[in-house]
Amino acid sequence: MNKNITDKFEDILDSLYLFTARPSSIQRESFYGGHVTNNRFHSIKYLLNMPVSETDVEWYFDKQGAELFLAEEAEEFFKPGFYKEYKRRSEEYFETWFELCREMKDHFSDPAKHSSEKTLDLIKKYYAYPFKDDTAFYFGLSVWSFEQKVVPEFEKILKTFFGNNYDSFWQIITAPTQLSDEQKFRIELANLKREYGDDLPDSVLQSTQQKYRYLGIYSPEDYGLDEHYIRKAYQDLNVEQALSITDELAENEKSLEVLRQSCKDKRILEIIDLINFNINFRNQRSEKLSHGFSMLTPFYDYLMDKSGLNRMQVGNVTRDEVVDFFEHGSPLPKRIGHPGMLYSGKISHELTSAEKELFIKKFRSFMAVDEIAGTTAHSGVAKGKVKVIQSMNELEKVEQGDVLVSQFTRPEFMAAIKKAIAIVTNDGGITCHAAIVSRELNKPCIIGTKIATKVLHDGDEVEVDADKGIVRIITKK
Repeated sequence: MNKNITDKFEDILDSLYLFTARPSSIQRESFYGGHVTNNRFHSIKYLLNMPVSETDVEWYFDKQGAELFLAEEAEEFFKPGFYKEYKRRSEEYFETWFELCREMKDHFSDPAKHSSEKTLDLIKKYYAYPFKDDTAFYFGLSVWSFEQKVVPEFEKILKTFFGNNYDSFWQIITAPTQLSDEQKFRIELANLKREYGDDLPDSVLQSTQQKYRYLGIYSPEDYGLDEHYIRKAYQDLNVEQALSITDELAENEKSLEVLRQSCKDKRILEIIDLINFNINFRNQRSEKLSHGFSMLTPFYDYLMDKSGLNRMQVGNVTRDEVVDFFEHGSPLPKRIGHPGMLYSGKISHELTSAEKELFIKKFRSFMAVDEIAGTTAHSGVAKGKVKVIQSMNELEKVEQGDVLVSQFTRPEFMAAIKKAIAIVTNDGGITCHAAIVSRELNKPCIIGTKIATKVLHDGDEVEVDADKGIVRIITKK
């Protein structure tokens, strides 16, 4: 317990606002917490991670500091000529990080070969890399600042430039032009289904699962897509639809190039390129993180073996605790679930029971609302029963005509999204995955509600009025 934090905790709560929600993982969250404690986030004084279920955690920042910080980060995008530098460094960052994850995989696949000194050096190297220079920007902050501060300004510029043609041109600019790994997975399944029909051999199933396991990984401690998921995806797959993806993307790219060729304004061209790059990079970034985290499985297996913790418990230790474990032999704490963490200055503070009660009293008043507001990603009105998706394992429960409610969507959600009549998310901006696919599939979609997964429950009947950006609760189950 940190007495300075505890004494002023109520005042700290008054400065916070809900920024986003994510699957729970202190290992992943402490990257951002570390940037607060290392003063990389400049103006941000506090980051609070608060569990809201066994699997999910909310992120709260002090509002004034976060607004200032995101505005500062966004300034880079308004500099002429930034696009090429941004693209190069984004790709360079992930290539370097990916190689570091591969080094971790090779090392911990046979740790007995290596000295304790070499192991400790590698651990420190892995945990230090995201804190070097401006790597935080390319790791994820660029996505947030781009969505919240840059896109609205770029939209104003493009509306003025394109006039009455803006809506049709915006569809072209924000259409993906590159295959995601999830789409490659579906194409591979389609080719397998053409070869084997409905009966996929076990050996082929297993090799496919190993190849694409990483697509289901959000945090380092996740296991990923299992054989059951692969077989279900195979059985449900529409072969022709999956194989048409390449042609659709080629058509998107052709339309974009025609638009680019017709535009002679260099600044407008750079804005178009920045937006389209972020459309593609957002999914690629998530998939690169998933692929990198999948290579850490031997490391987490090693931690479990040496500490006696299970996979979820290992995910709920901090980076400093892992370093102390290797450097000094300090035992890893056995946390049952996410305890709630506050990062401030040089402090990483685990919340007390009293502080959690104060938090609940302040931030849970919204649970009785009958309307939820968000941002329209694609217009339209639809009614249906809610299915709340908190993990990959729950995707199967979505049935035709349901309203899919989730923190955010990812490419792995596509089979469920196609069944849904509408999409509602806690998170996201106009270039997020849910926004893109809702436009492609012509489904009403409301993003950025912050609270949908907490207010809504399976079986609730709702009206998604994406024309107005409102979800109305008709009946509660």
